[in-house]
Amino acid sequence: MPRKIRLAMFRVDNHLYHYLPVLAKLDMLRLRDVSPECHYWFTDCYFPLIVVPKVAGGIEVTKICDYEPHRAREAAGVLAKPPEVVEDPRDLARNVDAAFIANCGDDGSDHRELSEPFLRKKIPTFIDKPFALSTKDAVAMVRLARRHKTPIYSASLLSVVKQPELLRRQFKRIGGVVSGVVNGAPGWNTESGQEGVIHAVSLVQAVFGSGVRSVFCHGDHPGHYAALEYESGLQVSMHLAVGIGGYTVEVFGSNRDPNLCSLHSGMIGNVDYSLGASTIAHHFKRMIQTGKPPRDYDEMIENIAVCEALLKSRKLGRKVKIREVWKR
Repeated sequence: MPRKIRLAMFRVDNHLYHYLPVLAKLDMLRLRDVSPECHYWFTDCYFPLIVVPKVAGGIEVTKICDYEPHRAREAAGVLAKPPEVVEDPRDLARNVDAAFIANCGDDGSDHRELSEPFLRKKIPTFIDKPFALSTKDAVAMVRLARRHKTPIYSASLLSVVKQPELLRRQFKRIGGVVSGVVNGAPGWNTESGQEGVIHAVSLVQAVFGSGVRSVFCHGDHPGHYAALEYESGLQVSMHLAVGIGGYTVEVFGSNRDPNLCSLHSGMIGNVDYSLGASTIAHHFKRMIQTGKPPRDYDEMIENIAVCEALLKSRKLGRKVKIREVWKR
């Protein structure tokens, strides 16, 4: 029997509990005690021990760490085979095959520092959204990964939900895409708001692709009202409002038939997030096995460049071109 992949995990928050059920074997009743929300969205309501999304399998969490050790100890107790609780993040890079840096409510400002020890030891690493706080850090992380020939992967749950693909399949039906609107939630925990804005930016990219040329942002908080202009001329608007618990996408085409001129995603919410976590877990496992990143690195960097440009636009009160923050 092949040895299981030894996984080190850092940061215990809501997102870690979103990924644990699809990465490793858990004590599901303990998960229900620690994170009732995640237990609810990942299990069958009639069978509380059964995880509904497909589990990656073949992975064993052997080390876990958080800035607050008691959180790591609590998470360790949820796993069927409790891992070693490590107090210094730098010790995570010893005797492991892969690393997973979770992040729900932080802005990614520590991701470069946290990922460096793994990349220098050629340990494949997943970095939860946002990939980084600054474009400079994102570019540096990709360069380090390439230098050490070690794959790195970052994604938002909104990058891999099923709705973008379903919408793209119907673009021809509406005569091609003219414009789009994404509604969702803003950041809630940091000054940059990047922990939330990145979800909407990732959803924009998943539906409409890469190639944003410029952005304009205004409103009461980062990403409140934003306009993204593509190199192709495509215009996409974002509206991120406090109190919204999910995301929607509207796509408008050139077809003049009122019944065939637009598409709507419907609400993208918690059920979709659990399935997205499963997708990312499988992408991550495949990356560990093959050494090939599941996403183009420029896509990962562009999302951070768009977020940084939005912040700059809101501060300066003008349109900001992506090349102002990302000089390729």
